[in-house]
Amino acid sequence: MNSKEWYEKGIELQKEGNSSEAVNAFTKVIEQNPKDPKAYVARGTVYLNLEDSKEALNDFKKALALDNKCAEAYYNRGFLFFHQGNSEEAIRDFKEAAKLDFKSAREYLMSMGIPW
Repeated sequence: MNSKEWYEKGIELQKEGNSSEAVNAFTKVIEQNPKDPKAYVARGTVYLNLEDSKEALNDFKKALALDNKCAEAYYNRGFLFFHQGNSEEAIRDFKEAAKLDFKSAREYLMSMGIPW
């Protein structure tokens, strides 16, 4: 399969709740296309669901190193920071995602009464 097919397979597996296989699928995408930030975000999100904060953070950082305008990476990293109790870093990432027009980040900040 090519990287697009592996990506779609990973999304499908994630929706089915098969997280370990989803990680494997997104890893295949990264092996075939290591400069694809959305593959790192997708795999990081699965790691986040598996409560593997270290691997999730590594993937979100890698996505941002490849594309510093990757709003979804900022949002998900903010979510990770929030759940680790690091609200300052979380808000910073949510604000960055909001500035990049990520609707969920804007909604979250508005719900907390935080200007972005």
